[in-house]
Amino acid sequence: MIKLKLVLFALLINISVYSQNGFITSAIGSTFSKIDLTDATITDIGTGYYTGSDFGPNGVLYAIQESDNTLYTVDTITGTATLIGTIAPPANHIWVGMAYDESSSTMYAMSCYGIAAGESSLHIVDLTNATYTLVGTQTTVTAFGCIAINDDNGQMYGMSLSSSASIYEIDKTDGSVTLIGPTGLGGAGLGHGMDYCQANSTMYLTTYDSFTFNNTLNTVDLTTGAITTIGFLNGWTSTIAIPGILSANFSSDVVEVCVGGTVNFINQSSSATSYSWTFEGGTPATSTDENPTVVYNTAGVYDVSLTVTNASDSDTYTVTDMITVNDTPTQPDTPTGDTQGCAGEQYNYSTNEVLYADTYTWEVNPADAGSITGSSNSAVFYSSGTYTGDYTIKVQASNSCGTSVWSNELSCTLSTAPLEFSLSEGGDACEGGDGVEITLSGSETGVDYSLFHDGNTVAGPIAGTGSEISFGFFTDGGYYSASGDNGTCTTFMIGDAIITLESLPAIAETPEGAESICMEETSDYTVTEIEGALSYIWTISPEEAGTIEGETTEATVTWNADYEGIAEIAARGENECGAGPSGPSLEVMVYSEPAPSITGDELVCQYDNGIYTVAYSEYSDYIWTVD
Repeated sequence: MIKLKLVLFALLINISVYSQNGFITSAIGSTFSKIDLTDATITDIGTGYYTGSDFGPNGVLYAIQESDNTLYTVDTITGTATLIGTIAPPANHIWVGMAYDESSSTMYAMSCYGIAAGESSLHIVDLTNATYTLVGTQTTVTAFGCIAINDDNGQMYGMSLSSSASIYEIDKTDGSVTLIGPTGLGGAGLGHGMDYCQANSTMYLTTYDSFTFNNTLNTVDLTTGAITTIGFLNGWTSTIAIPGILSANFSSDVVEVCVGGTVNFINQSSSATSYSWTFEGGTPATSTDENPTVVYNTAGVYDVSLTVTNASDSDTYTVTDMITVNDTPTQPDTPTGDTQGCAGEQYNYSTNEVLYADTYTWEVNPADAGSITGSSNSAVFYSSGTYTGDYTIKVQASNSCGTSVWSNELSCTLSTAPLEFSLSEGGDACEGGDGVEITLSGSETGVDYSLFHDGNTVAGPIAGTGSEISFGFFTDGGYYSASGDNGTCTTFMIGDAIITLESLPAIAETPEGAESICMEETSDYTVTEIEGALSYIWTISPEEAGTIEGETTEATVTWNADYEGIAEIAARGENECGAGPSGPSLEVMVYSEPAPSITGDELVCQYDNGIYTVAYSEYSDYIWTVD
């Protein structure tokens, strides 16, 4: 079985059921009850009368009894109260309300001097020993009936025991107050409760109107202080406490252990009063402890689930594949890879992926054979350039739980590689020519040498002679490389031979220059530069017309004194491969200076004809005159 090491996102499943319930106490009959915040329906749970209460850490309900100044925790299922201790308020004060700040995990309590006059003081309560610390005292509101904290932003509020029954903001740092507005009640008597429901972001208020004697459940507009009545309550309600949003959550000190290892789980739920854990693959498999400890005895990957409850709600949180239990890795298979190698080369070796392995250790013996690197199930062996003979490769796997035994060894052999010699550099080759000879500067007997061009073998194998060898002449342009093979190892020779193909110059264009000239004169001619030409050859025809001199794109003609007629001038390029084709000729008309010699009758009778002639020239025109 192979365990693939993948990075997984844990699948978190959270199932919650939220209700909108609170808990109230009534002075009439000292009853402890659950109240439905949607319609003010009351369900009695047990007995108990408190003047201040709120849900504190871990969803536990804390309450103060004003009559004997005692602090309790209250079971919201049975109503049973458990005494923490006596918490006497400042002199002449009574306790009128409690409020828990979830953002700072602080329980506050408000006390007033008397009932309707004097001063109000804000305190921080230590829930472990029923002691308190004064925050501040103010006289703007001489008596508060209740306090509460908006759990969404941490702001504290209170309702005054005055005829206007106004709502105030309370500063948690010094107890000072800021008026928001009146509730609209006709009067405020004893018995009030206020708390914030985070589930629907609403402040609730139970209050007793001393004029109408109505005891009602209301919502409070925290911007104006105005209230909206939900329903009427029986009795004289003295406090209300609403559970926070129940949320299951947890973590652990480790998420990966060895077989037999222990994991400590830490509850991080809010507003929970009971816990039900499920541990796949763990011992115990279930627990109701708040922070259980679990032992894992079998390798694998396991889920963990926690269901929390309080008086009103339940919530489940599951982490899939949270705990990985590893075992000591098993022995890896014998490595695989090349068993015949050459000195100075590198080779890859691998083994199977071992279950639970984190790292792998590779070893080569003897160490003189080379070095091997790699921490996974594959490694690279760098063979020594000087060692020949047998060597072995082995591997072992390890993780935090231990190390496997070494694998069986893979037996291998290193052989001597052929020596490196230098390939000749190549050169220029003319198209259609004999080509360029490619040679190797040396060779070994017992080694066959091959020449490659564009990946194809073009010569060889040629047996080494112990001295320089020739692969022959080659006319194809490009790069040539060579290798030597002794039957076990192959070595590429040093360098590349590069053959560059050269072609004859291109055909020349028609020269430019004078197209008519007199004999014995000189004239210059040019031709456009010819592609591939290193020098130029100029010709004149017929040769008796004159002489032409020039080896560049320019030439000069000296015309002979005894030639008259048409001459042709042409040029062609020349390079190492020879002369290219001549281009079209330029025709030049060569003229002689006219010198006619007249022959004919020297004595002519009157009224008779005389005949006269001159030598004919096809390049001259004739005009006869008589004087």
